[in-house]
Amino acid sequence: MRAPVVAVILAACPFITAHAAMAQVQHPAAHPPLIPFPSPFQLEVMAKARKVGTSMPVGWWDGMAAKPAAWFASDEARAIGDNIISWQISETGGWPGGDVVTQPFRGAEGQIGWRGHSTSLYRFDQMRFLARVYAATGEERYRQSLDTGLSYVLDAQYPKGSWPYGSHPSVAAHNARYASFNDDAMVKVMTFVREVATDPIYAKVSPGRPAQAQAAFDKGVAYILRAQIVADGKLTAWGSQHDEVTYEPRMGRMFEPPSISANESAGVLLLLMSLDKPSPEVVRAVESGVAGYKATALKGVRIDRPANGDRIAVADPKAKPIWARFYEIPTNRPIFAGRDGIVRYDLKPVELERRAGYAWYGDWGDVVIARYQEWARARA
Repeated sequence: MRAPVVAVILAACPFITAHAAMAQVQHPAAHPPLIPFPSPFQLEVMAKARKVGTSMPVGWWDGMAAKPAAWFASDEARAIGDNIISWQISETGGWPGGDVVTQPFRGAEGQIGWRGHSTSLYRFDQMRFLARVYAATGEERYRQSLDTGLSYVLDAQYPKGSWPYGSHPSVAAHNARYASFNDDAMVKVMTFVREVATDPIYAKVSPGRPAQAQAAFDKGVAYILRAQIVADGKLTAWGSQHDEVTYEPRMGRMFEPPSISANESAGVLLLLMSLDKPSPEVVRAVESGVAGYKATALKGVRIDRPANGDRIAVADPKAKPIWARFYEIPTNRPIFAGRDGIVRYDLKPVELERRAGYAWYGDWGDVVIARYQEWARARA
């Protein structure tokens, strides 16, 4: 397979804008035009909304999951279950990204939170809670709400096996329509879908759900294997987002160029290494991805964070290996971009807001390589 068109263009012209490079690639007709998001105005609106909106307590489900099964039949658990149902969006069957579980939705705008009314694909903890309340009480309203939520997640899967970022494909806008590994989006969906397939508690909701979820999970794995980037004839890893039809890496936000992503590929590889009986194709994908991490580790450099939040690369022979978030295809050179979409080989020219506000470097390869060593020993 040849290197993707975008990579060839960017390699030849390192200061070309990612937006201009995207114009050279044929997109499916269903895609709306790509526009910069968020704009400065949208950033300002979102910042104001954060101050007045409410959101879920962080980590609320961890405490609930530890409770005994009998507790989910209590009045307290029923009240939380009813709160969750009150936030469910009737038009979609999902839940908004800024909802709460500690109070019911009363229709007040201030309750919605800064993420607004859009339905999120990632409200899995609400469904986990409803599954346990239904198992404990047998009350139909919990089963119906949960089953509707499961339908939303499963129906959001694209025909070739991927999921978009954030919302159902029918309402996802701009680059959010792409198959998304960004922020471990697809990995999180697939982890929950596998849970639905394997945890007997979901079979009580609808007998056909486990088989449907398993089929969806298997399609997701098939998509992942097809989307693995080939450069110079070798399997590498994955980008932040890929075309849901052609599998090619695509640009996300203006500062997320088509590339190999050390951040997002980590979650994908950990998911593949969690499979009970990996196929030869999965084994090949894992070994190729791990080899890529070993080859692209940045040694002798550390990242300093001064008071203004900036990220400054400093030579340090004692520093542990780190990885850049984005690597150019097929050169494996670290690349960076600001909100102007210009791809650069150095982070310094990127505006401070993006230098400080985005994870350009990380130790993502450490956990991948450590897990691979365990995984390889278990298969030996």
